[in-house]
Amino acid sequence: VNKKVFVVEEFIYSPYSGELHTPELVEAGREYLKVVAKEALADLREKGVYSRALPDTLVADLSVLPPVFFERLPILEHTDMTEFVEDPQKSIERVLVLIGANKSVAFSKTGSKAGALGWVQYTSKTYGSIRKAYPSAKLMPDFVTAASDHKNSMKAAILLYDYNLAGLIKKQGQGIVKSPRLEEYLAASYNGSPSRVFGSLKASITYKLEDWVNSLSSKRGGLADETKGYMFKIRYLQEKNWP
Repeated sequence: VNKKVFVVEEFIYSPYSGELHTPELVEAGREYLKVVAKEALADLREKGVYSRALPDTLVADLSVLPPVFFERLPILEHTDMTEFVEDPQKSIERVLVLIGANKSVAFSKTGSKAGALGWVQYTSKTYGSIRKAYPSAKLMPDFVTAASDHKNSMKAAILLYDYNLAGLIKKQGQGIVKSPRLEEYLAASYNGSPSRVFGSLKASITYKLEDWVNSLSSKRGGLADETKGYMFKIRYLQEKNWP
């Protein structure tokens, strides 16, 4: 007789509350983000994972992809847009408090309607593609486990940035790596799709528009509204030097 086996995983998780919102937990969240990004880059360096964007360089040694790009990802993914517009600092600190209080399990079981999982909200299809593109990184094979593991999913996010950077260079030329808006282009590619970024960027150049984000509407092939919100957040994080 075939029997279904259910695995129950138990862990302690602290939900957000005003009592937890202390400077100490905010700082603990900031520090944890920095540590995980640093460890993920160190692991990629140790494994000798080379960049597809700049093939003679290890991914971990790309100066155009600094750790802060990846430290910001969980904040970008888990801040509520409505709250962010009203009170960005509170919205950011809410995420940092949850990370500081829960460390390795923070947002590890979070999922979206689109099937994105974990603290950097990876999808199974994209994860599989990146795992195949960078075999030397030795990313975890099981997607659910991989997405819930902070260091592994952070490594996958770093590799996806590198992969999208390679596409950006192919479309726009090597000079794109010197753009002050490179983080925006890569974050938009991560959240939406590279093709939408290419279309909006091309339109802004063609029509000499100052802000590439609104050069095309989402209905005309530009950035999706969610991604435009992502850009709003990232500009605030850059301005305030978070985290």
